[in-house]
Amino acid sequence: MRAAPPIAAPAAQTPAEADALIAEARAHARRRRRKTALVVIAIAAAIGGVLAGAGILPGGRAAPAARRGPSRPAPLTAHTGAVTGYIDPCQGLGIARGPEPYAAGTVTALRGHQTYELVGSESNRTYQTYRLVLPTAVAARQHVSENHRFYFDLPPGQYVLVGRYADGNATTLLDVSISAGRVLHQNLPDFCK
Repeated sequence: MRAAPPIAAPAAQTPAEADALIAEARAHARRRRRKTALVVIAIAAAIGGVLAGAGILPGGRAAPAARRGPSRPAPLTAHTGAVTGYIDPCQGLGIARGPEPYAAGTVTALRGHQTYELVGSESNRTYQTYRLVLPTAVAARQHVSENHRFYFDLPPGQYVLVGRYADGNATTLLDVSISAGRVLHQNLPDFCK
């Protein structure tokens, strides 16, 4: 089988026809370069998007676990309020050690308020003994490490925040009132004094 002869460009008959053929060839070359550049840009954008999404390039959505910051709480709705703060360190009486970091521990939000119950009294009623009674309905619980803030998003109402220090030797508590749409900043006090 014989190969087809190469197709030759039409020969220009006049200088005007030659100029028209040259202009047409240049326009065709420009379109080919533009198309090639667009394909290269599209491929580079696709590869960059994949790398950024995987957290390899800056500006990506995902990041390695070691670089992630603390999780942020969901925004408040009109039906909830929030309380946030730290656990003050348990320093004891007469201990002046300077500024201490905030303590680590577990903070539990109990729905209700604290009350006192009479448990005994002397016969002449001059001496009476009371016992602290905490609510039993647990609304939320959070473990916090040293110098980390606790945060609870709760329905409006009365709560008792109970903090148990990480070493388990002491507790602290605080009555709070949550209002819808508001954030209360309140540290759990040091009762070791």
